[in-house]
Order: sequence, then C-alpha cells, then structure tokens
Amino acid sequence: MRQNGFTLIELLMVIAVLALLMAILLPVFWRARRSAHNPVCASHLRQLSFATLAYAQDYEECFALGFYRVGTGNHALLATLWGLHRPYIKTDAIHQCPLEPQPIPLTALRSRIDMPLAEPSVEVALVPNWCLFVNEITFPDTPAVSLAQMSYPAQTVVWFDGYLTRGNETRFEPASSVAARHGEPVEPLYEQLIRQSRVDRVLAAALDGHVQNLPAWLRPDVQREGNSFIQYLARPIALDGRSVPVWFIQGGVYHGKSSFMGWPSRYDPDTGRMLLRCYHRTFYCDEW
Repeated sequence: MRQNGFTLIELLMVIAVLALLMAILLPVFWRARRSAHNPVCASHLRQLSFATLAYAQDYEECFALGFYRVGTGNHALLATLWGLHRPYIKTDAIHQCPLEPQPIPLTALRSRIDMPLAEPSVEVALVPNWCLFVNEITFPDTPAVSLAQMSYPAQTVVWFDGYLTRGNETRFEPASSVAARHGEPVEPLYEQLIRQSRVDRVLAAALDGHVQNLPAWLRPDVQREGNSFIQYLARPIALDGRSVPVWFIQGGVYHGKSSFMGWPSRYDPDTGRMLLRCYHRTFYCDEW
C-alpha cells in the first residue's frame, strides 16, 4: 500500500531551496530598509543644523553652550545644548535615527557627573561636533564659539550620525564618535586574528544645512604587527555603558578621524590639507 507524503530527500531539497531564497532576499530587504530610512536621518540632521543656526542668530551669532550649570550647591542642575535648542525644533524625535535601535538617553550623563538634568531627557542617536559647543562646566572661562569664526561653513560639520561616549575619564568631557549606518558594506576581508574590516557610510550635516554621505572604515578590534606581536584595541565606552566600534572617516576635511571634531580654519600648504581648530583641546586638532 502506497503512502502519500514527502520523502526525506524531498524535504531536504525544499529546505535547501528555502535557505537559498532567504540568503538572496534578506540582503535585498536589508538594503531596502536602510535606503528607506536614510532620508529620515538626513532630514533630522538638516533640521538640527537649522536649529543650531536659529539659536545663534538669536544670541549674538554665538553657538549654544554644550553644558552649563543652573543653580548652586545641592540644587545645581545640568543644562545642555539639547535644552537650549528645544524651542527651535518641532519634536525631540529629530535627535534620533530609525537605523539606531538603541539611542542613548541623556539621563546617562549621570554616570559622568552627579547632577540631574535641568530639562526633559531625550534619546540621542545624532550627535554634535563638540568643538562648536563650549562645555562651560569644564572650561568656565572660555567664551562661546561664534559664527564669525566659521570661514568654511559648507565644510564644517555640526551634527552627525554617532554615539555619545564617556570621553575624558578624569573630568566631565563627554565626547562623540562616528556611527556608520547608512551605506552598503563592501565584502568583508578576513585575516588571521583580525576582526572583519569593512567600509560603510556616515551622514553628517554641515553648517550651511547640506547633508554629506561619507564613507567610513571600521577599525579592527585586533591587529597583528609582524609575525608574533598581537595588539588588542579597546573600544570607546558609550554613556549607556556599551562598547562601541571605532569608525574612521574617509575623505573630506575630517579624513582619518573617528569623530567630527573641530572647524576648518585654513589650508596647510605643506600637506594640502585643511587645518582644524577647536576652542579648548588643540592637541585633538591639526592646528594650535
């Protein structure tokens, strides 16, 4: 008597075909999802750039302070540039990017300074160029950066796709690092004892409002020097405690840097590169 049904070979063939289809279609769906979210992130970055300029126009053409203290003693509160920019944006959602599933809440600043926020907390996936926003808590005698110092607004990045990191561990200086989420990675190159290297893309808004889509190279976590020396490279720690990858910007004024820090000030005739300036940490930049 004959029984209806699939044989084991037929089942294995069906599973193999389904696996092949998944392997083909999943990358297509993934790329389509990224492509659909790219305009959203670009729009948010553009709005943040416009909010930055609107604030400066209302305050003697000076950028907002990055951090400052409100009140004294046990009643002191931490005020931030996000709070100062709030009147110039429609919604706090513009600080996020749909491609970042875990944006960092500003309440995580409590891990760096024992001071509650003076404004409602927001979740952040788009971060600032800290050289434009003076940290008055750490540098109380430093004046605000002015628009008059921006000789190259079209090349000066003001907001970009990144992580808020702990930065300087000895004092209150949170930092930003690049997060590349917006391109199609090239095929990984695998080497012995080296984490995969790949190129992706990062979005960054310039001071004139246009958004750039720049390639970024992922630094391996492990590298070999010579035949025997192996170096394990530490990752930066985000404000929420995560260790985050290091991306190096490829091309443009900020080429080779892991964050958009500083503003272009002049060309260096010896190297042909633009020199960057920052209000406080000259050894982080290319000019002092």
